[in-house]
Amino acid sequence: MNVPQPSASEHVSESDVYQQFADFSLPSILLESLAEQELITPTPIQKLAIPALLERKDMVGLAQTGTGKTAAFLLPLLTHLSDEPPVHKNQPPLALILAPTRELALQVLENVRSFTKHMNIRSVAVYGGARYDGQINGLRRGAEIVVATPGRLEDLIKRGAVSLEAIRYFILDEADHMLDLGFHPAMMRISAQIPKDRQTMLFSATMPPEIRKLSDHFLTDPVHVEAPQNLAKAHHIAQHVYLVAEKQKRGLLIDILNQKAVESCVIFVRTKRRADTLAANLSEIGLKVDALHGDMRQFLRRKVLDKFRAGQINILIATDVAARGIDIPAISHVINYDMPESQDAYTHRIGRTGRAGMTGIALSLCNDSDALKLRQILAKYGDDITLTDANGNAVADHAIAHKPVGRSSWSRGRKESNSNRPSHQKTGKASGKPTGKPAGKPEGKTKARSFDKPARKSSDKWADKPSDKWSDKAASEQPPRRKKKSAPAASGKSYDKPYAKKPKPSHANADDKAFDSKPFHAKPKSNKPHAKSGSKPYAKSGSKPYVKSGAKSGAKFNGKPHAKSGAKSHAKSGKGFKGGGNAPLKRKSRSA
Repeated sequence: MNVPQPSASEHVSESDVYQQFADFSLPSILLESLAEQELITPTPIQKLAIPALLERKDMVGLAQTGTGKTAAFLLPLLTHLSDEPPVHKNQPPLALILAPTRELALQVLENVRSFTKHMNIRSVAVYGGARYDGQINGLRRGAEIVVATPGRLEDLIKRGAVSLEAIRYFILDEADHMLDLGFHPAMMRISAQIPKDRQTMLFSATMPPEIRKLSDHFLTDPVHVEAPQNLAKAHHIAQHVYLVAEKQKRGLLIDILNQKAVESCVIFVRTKRRADTLAANLSEIGLKVDALHGDMRQFLRRKVLDKFRAGQINILIATDVAARGIDIPAISHVINYDMPESQDAYTHRIGRTGRAGMTGIALSLCNDSDALKLRQILAKYGDDITLTDANGNAVADHAIAHKPVGRSSWSRGRKESNSNRPSHQKTGKASGKPTGKPAGKPEGKTKARSFDKPARKSSDKWADKPSDKWSDKAASEQPPRRKKKSAPAASGKSYDKPYAKKPKPSHANADDKAFDSKPFHAKPKSNKPHAKSGSKPYAKSGSKPYVKSGAKSGAKFNGKPHAKSGAKSHAKSGKGFKGGGNAPLKRKSRSA
């Protein structure tokens, strides 16, 4: 990917001057730290970026992973901070480095501390998935450099744990990945809180249009540098693509992992669930494998990475988001179990191997549904990719461009079209006169089967006879057809007219009719205490004869005296209990 900028070409011509780190204007104490790590010769991106950043210019750096871009912005930053006064307790930081993931933030922090081993520069990392108190305490003790993920940094700003008012150096690492994760609004809010008189550095592996707009907003007259294309195309990584069916992937993967050449391997899958499932399957056959994805808690992710670095496991199954922070030089193989969604994702994946000048191998398992993704990758890396089938036989490029790869069309259950079949195998209605005995039932009307008579057997003598005796008469002479009854209701009764009202039941007397028209629902017994004497009566003249359960409204009931107020209420209504015949019955109260 080319970014035509005049400043980049100028630095390319000057890069031949810087053959060693000692040729830069770096502090001697920083050169000692580099010598201890056996870092003598700078990489191409470091030769291009360090001189301009030492001049305090804003920069857009385009470089792939594993090309040394982290040191390209850290070495000038540490040089500037060595001239600044130290940050004391409860003072705001001077430099902010934004990273998209926790793993990448921890990786940058590890590089910072390795370079500042002999320098009085403190650093702290803030990221999600960890406790707040430890990160807040580190900020309060004072730190020149803060490495943060956007989400956790905004949380700490809202809590008042950190202030960005003193930031003089602002670095965006893996800016394209931060945009992919949806951090653009957070990046804009964070940038608005940083002073304008700052040095801003933006580094990215790709340069989509969104990154150009972001650089126009964040940077002032930036210098554009880009790593040489031979490194971007990763000639030091052997790339192979196996054209296989989906059901053949697991068996081929096991065959690859059983080879002695696979010392340490990262396998990329599309989803978190797929990572867990594949890790469990490979672990069952005795392989040392573990999964790494975003649903894991931070201490578990660090534990898995530590085991991978220590060699306790040599196979790591990861998703794209989790793998951005993996910086382990000893990775020998990268396997794309699921094809990446874009060219940029493919570049980031294969960049996990062949780091620090080493060689690596990238293998991809591609089925027929991934043909479009493969064509996009071949458009960029076509000269470096070898296409083979599951047996290792070479496949020409045109097999991808003109037809799907892997299973043929009939393997998916698709039927061949009629045009490709012989004339005697075509489906549909036959044309012309039939030959031989026709198959199936003869055409024409057949009498509907009656359930009270046995069905007639079909034979030739019934073919010439009408289906019933009224078929040869006019419609006016035929008897009227009886309407079909509707399905019986749930109660077992059926009505001819669907919208007719149901007939009301007849009653023997008026009292039964009154009770049936509105059924009596007995109220539950009340647990309330009896009303005191002199309380207002429940029943009034002309009201319903029913009394609430538990109320003392009768003078006598079963021979037991009750409150006098109940007697008065019945006296007003003109009804008593000694009338017998038509007196309504009452429910017994709990006290009775």
